[in-house]
Amino acid sequence: ISLSAMWSINATVDPSLLPSISSVTLSDTNGVVPSTWKEFVQNLSNVAISSISCSGNTGSYITGVKIDINNVSASGTLSSLPKTKVITNYGEFDVTVTVTDSRNRTASKSSKITFLPIILSISYTLTLKAT
Repeated sequence: ISLSAMWSINATVDPSLLPSISSVTLSDTNGVVPSTWKEFVQNLSNVAISSISCSGNTGSYITGVKIDINNVSASGTLSSLPKTKVITNYGEFDVTVTVTDSRNRTASKSSKITFLPIILSISYTLTLKAT
């Protein structure tokens, strides 16, 4: 006789045990758009986490940092913060930053970010008529 049983248990972690994110600063580090513009531009800008204030909880520590925007993701660590490749679309996008702690628990912060369209060239024809 062979007997087997399968049990499924769902557990919820108390939010006070999760890692936390206090603040995140995003910037364009691609070096094409002047930083004085303080704008992100389609086909010219990437998105990098330039600073983050986060922590583990009850003895855990942060092991990973991830950024997601417009179906583009990048992962890193606190000592090597992630940056995306150049974003090729324009418009307003959700951006989510997620940290993972040493117990594989996560915390996320989301916001909106706007990418301006780029105008690659302008052409026009000027017609002069003699009167």
